[in-house]
Amino acid sequence: MMADSSAARAWLDLVGALHPALVHFPLALVIVATIVEAARIIGRREGVSSFAVTAVRFGAVFAVCAAVSGWFDAEATGAADTVGLFFHRWVGIAVAGMLLALALASCLATRDGSGAARRWWRSGLVACAVGATVTGSLGGDMVHGEGHITQALWRAIDATERGQRREAEAAARAQLGLPAAEPSPSAVDASPPAATAGLAPTITLPGAIEYATAVAPILEANCYECHGGGKKKGGVRLDDVARMTSERDGEFVVKPGAPDESLLIRFASLPADSEDRMPPKGEMLTSAQLAVIAQWIREGANGGSTAPAVAAETPKWSLPERRLSEGELAAIDTSVAALARDGIDVRKIARESAYYGVDASRASPPATNATLELVAVIAPHVVDLNAARAAVTDDCGRVLGKLVELRDLRLDFTRVGDQVAAVAAKLPHLESANFVGTELTDAGLGALVASKTIRRLHVWSSRVTAEAVDRLRAAHPQIRIDDGR
Repeated sequence: MMADSSAARAWLDLVGALHPALVHFPLALVIVATIVEAARIIGRREGVSSFAVTAVRFGAVFAVCAAVSGWFDAEATGAADTVGLFFHRWVGIAVAGMLLALALASCLATRDGSGAARRWWRSGLVACAVGATVTGSLGGDMVHGEGHITQALWRAIDATERGQRREAEAAARAQLGLPAAEPSPSAVDASPPAATAGLAPTITLPGAIEYATAVAPILEANCYECHGGGKKKGGVRLDDVARMTSERDGEFVVKPGAPDESLLIRFASLPADSEDRMPPKGEMLTSAQLAVIAQWIREGANGGSTAPAVAAETPKWSLPERRLSEGELAAIDTSVAALARDGIDVRKIARESAYYGVDASRASPPATNATLELVAVIAPHVVDLNAARAAVTDDCGRVLGKLVELRDLRLDFTRVGDQVAAVAAKLPHLESANFVGTELTDAGLGALVASKTIRRLHVWSSRVTAEAVDRLRAAHPQIRIDDGR
């Protein structure tokens, strides 16, 4: 039954993955149909274009398919319930419904002798074209960042005006017999500024910088709107250390060991009035935040538990010795292969160990509750589970409760809450839990600190209040509670 559920979920995820391919076709059809009808009106030609009618009918079918696939795509990728997603989803559904109505009314419009039905049909067509354009723009904002069209438009207008001014100035100088002016900095091609010596802050902070607790919160608060949560404006994602530290066209967003050669530092250090500074709007990164990121890069830009798992020579925890039978090994191998097909990495924590670490944080599309059901087969052997940014909810507690040897749990930036916290609190060996950016409240935190084994909790950007953290810190000094303060 579990396999059937996983297979069904995988097929629905495929339907969702088709959304980008489906959504452009009805958009193009309805816009072209509107242009054809506009040309017909200007040319004072009678009747409705047969091409426009055909385009609307095909567009209606594909619009419905795009709306359905978009719904599943949001579920599969765990897209946040933002205002942008709300309007993108429901305006798209409304446009699909209007196109269906236009397709059904097309017969009446083509046979209308008085012209009234034809006028209504054309008005509906214009409304659909506007709605489809708005829907596409909202979808683009979700993927590439807010205002990606308007910002590009204003840049194009500004560049055109500058070019016209330069041409007029050159013509005037030529008429007056003056030498050509030297190009101003604003006239130079807007390419990324060259690396500057000493660009990165040179402040040395005490202790090594940990990505999950020191760097990720800064990026999440200032950069993820355009470069995180599946959005990659300009092709840049800052919620994936492996992608950040990979070379691209000879440059690095983050070059381990070299902050001055890292685009992240370069653009975040530009003056506030620069067109290229990052973030492009709102507050700039402070010198202290830049110092943290620069030192993290200088130390090698290690992603910690977000980096690919590497088999250790010795276990991190004191674990009971056990040997696996051939039957257990066969079952584990089958489960590991199934999880790998879903992008989930499972590795032994040491070469001869009977215990495993599971990393579902880098699965694409993100791992779901159904995907994690596959972990149940190896549940007694899992000591480390990283499900950061997975598309999971409190329903994953059914699997979590079976991880009786679990020591380290990461559920940051997921939709889990107090129900999963209550399950985690009952695990007999859990030492560390990360609920950053989740739905965890004071009640869930209270359940976690009541555990006899937990020693470290990360809860910033959740719904936990500062008052509850202060109260529980005083009552449980043996537990380190990190709420970002």
